[in-house]
Amino acid sequence: MKILAILMLSVLSAYSQQVVADNQDDDRLPIPDGYVWPKPAEKAPDFRPEQKKFIDLDESLRTAIKDNWPDEEVPEQVYIAKMDLNGDGRAEIFVEVPIFGGSGGAFYEILSTKNGKSYNSVGGVQGIDRFLIPKNGWLQIQGISRGGGGHFTRYLMTFIKDKYEVTRNEDHDTNNRKVTIRKTEAEQAVPPNGP
Repeated sequence: MKILAILMLSVLSAYSQQVVADNQDDDRLPIPDGYVWPKPAEKAPDFRPEQKKFIDLDESLRTAIKDNWPDEEVPEQVYIAKMDLNGDGRAEIFVEVPIFGGSGGAFYEILSTKNGKSYNSVGGVQGIDRFLIPKNGWLQIQGISRGGGGHFTRYLMTFIKDKYEVTRNEDHDTNNRKVTIRKTEAEQAVPPNGP
């Protein structure tokens, strides 16, 4: 009987450690609401932006960048990364917009095409950390944005309807060993008794 009790405690301990491991990486604190983050995507794309001359990009991509560029003058060079986020065989384009970046990392506008002739924005992301298993047919994106002084934000972006939206947002305060779950814009838009 004593051996059975020890065995059961060992199994429970291993399970508890796995739950913590699923919710925690690196210096991240345990998540208070028990949320389990999606797993990394198998064969996740390698995010490696490359510097390109703006004039060398195809016209449809130049037009999309102009439409999403905050300055009146377009850049001479841009950092871009290409990867297929929804498995349709056409790469989405991540374009760095330096004015929106900062200590939290570079900011990228995500451009997508349905016909290969024109692009539209499907969201923006700062501090890309990894690509996670697909939801709604698109890879999810985990971002980490560090604010310095022992603070960082960990957030999840999920493709909903026609764009990426933040669906999970955690503020990690490592100095005080506290995680605060922030409501996302989508959650704030829903009345307390449902839509």
